[in-house]
Amino acid sequence: MTYPLAKLPTIDASRYECISGKEFYGPNGLKFNVYEDVGQPPDCPNDGGYRTIYGPSVSFKRIIHANTNKSLNDAFNGRILLLRPGDDLLRAQQVSFIAAHRESGLLTKLHLRWCALVPTVDFMTDIADHISDPHNKKRLREEAWASTLDQGIAEGELWLTNSRVKIKIKRDEFAKMHKVGRTIADMGVSASLVGFMLTHRLKTHMIKALVDHGHESHFLMSPSEEGLQEAFDSMLNPKYTSYFLYFSDDSTYTVRTPEGVRWWNIDISKCDCSHTPRLFQLLLEMTPPCSQRIMEVLIGQCAADLVIDAPERRYGRHKVRLRSKNGEPHLLSGSTLTTIINNLACLLIRLSFQEITGVVTTAKLVNAARTCGYIITAEECHVFEKVQFLKHSPTLDVSGTYRPLLNLGVLLRATGTCRGDLPGRGPLPARAAAFQRLLLNGMYNTSHFPLIDSMKAKVASAKFSAKDERIALMRIGETKLVHKTHFTFDEASIARRYDLSLADIRELTEGLGNAGFGEVHDSHASRVILFTDYGLED
Repeated sequence: MTYPLAKLPTIDASRYECISGKEFYGPNGLKFNVYEDVGQPPDCPNDGGYRTIYGPSVSFKRIIHANTNKSLNDAFNGRILLLRPGDDLLRAQQVSFIAAHRESGLLTKLHLRWCALVPTVDFMTDIADHISDPHNKKRLREEAWASTLDQGIAEGELWLTNSRVKIKIKRDEFAKMHKVGRTIADMGVSASLVGFMLTHRLKTHMIKALVDHGHESHFLMSPSEEGLQEAFDSMLNPKYTSYFLYFSDDSTYTVRTPEGVRWWNIDISKCDCSHTPRLFQLLLEMTPPCSQRIMEVLIGQCAADLVIDAPERRYGRHKVRLRSKNGEPHLLSGSTLTTIINNLACLLIRLSFQEITGVVTTAKLVNAARTCGYIITAEECHVFEKVQFLKHSPTLDVSGTYRPLLNLGVLLRATGTCRGDLPGRGPLPARAAAFQRLLLNGMYNTSHFPLIDSMKAKVASAKFSAKDERIALMRIGETKLVHKTHFTFDEASIARRYDLSLADIRELTEGLGNAGFGEVHDSHASRVILFTDYGLED
């Protein structure tokens, strides 16, 4: 559906020059014809996306943006062309900060590590050797590789179809009310082949913590049980003056003080559009010489022309082609560079934090980030359970040890829903129960607390056939943290994260834990949890 936006964003349309379709791009950005202009309902292309709400589900406001011209206009203008407050100053500060810190201990240590550990491997041979490595897109990669070989694409080319990137509205995604949708940049599978091994190696060689002048920085490559446990232990008892944990644009900051340990959740506002060309250049400079040609291609993909097709065909097959001003790269969703360049941005922010003098405050953290070109929110966590990283929080088990637990908001948002139809044939309640069993086990396979134990008990005996289970698992997608050991978590610790009472948590357990097929739960606890973890309103 399309809803009015709370506030239209300020945009900078001059970031791109319109090469074709100029009647649909101007100072106010993308302007495909919209149904409000002609007084007709939108002509939404049927993209096949829909949800089955089978229950037990939880009540909250959610929308899925329609695949319309208006949705695409708003998403592109409100995200890719977004103009941040004081943008010119922020961008200038990022350039100055990089110049002043290019030879810093932190960046130098990372550069030396990359140069020492990334092997010199022939580009094409590297792809051929790893194209069939286990991956959720293995088959697509193999097909793209075969097609690339048939076309005879050379090493120095961008590996983009028609040398352009296609921009689309992200479909079938729950969004917050009055917020623009998200765009995706379709670069094609072939584009990812260029750098998937290089970026993987760079990320792998970031895992070992970097220590600079008594400050520790730790990149967590994936939310593994061991990795999160180590990270939360380091937050609880930091070895050094401070501890910075990061993954892409998600980070936390821990400071050891004479009065005790303090924690902040750090969120970078509009991270992707905050990177200047100088940051891309810094990434290239830090890349080992043997791999710089590959990195140049990856950066070149981010500077390629954008092609945007109008989704609604009632007005004709309208299309816009945009070219980045001065050939400047912009980070687009779908780029293989996303995690690695966001990591580099996090390290700049980390360097700015290290330079804070006196008592660390939330305001000082925000100001420090601005000095390197980023707008952040810094939420101080006055209890340890309020720390959040990759949708996990430290939570006490019944033995009194903090363990990583998937946030309850993830459960409440997902329970009782399925993309498309429920797999299988026969009565819906039986299919729903089988799907729910897989969903719950995927999220909390060995985690125990009364709510999840009650929900799992209600569907414990439900089963799919082997074929339908494979289909169900594809629709569920990636499971969350998988524990190797069973842990029972303390309800009081869970309640502290959300500033709820035990009575609130037990009301949730009683209501949602005993709900069945077709039922919708709503309580004070469910509303608070969804707002805390996702900003969702009832």
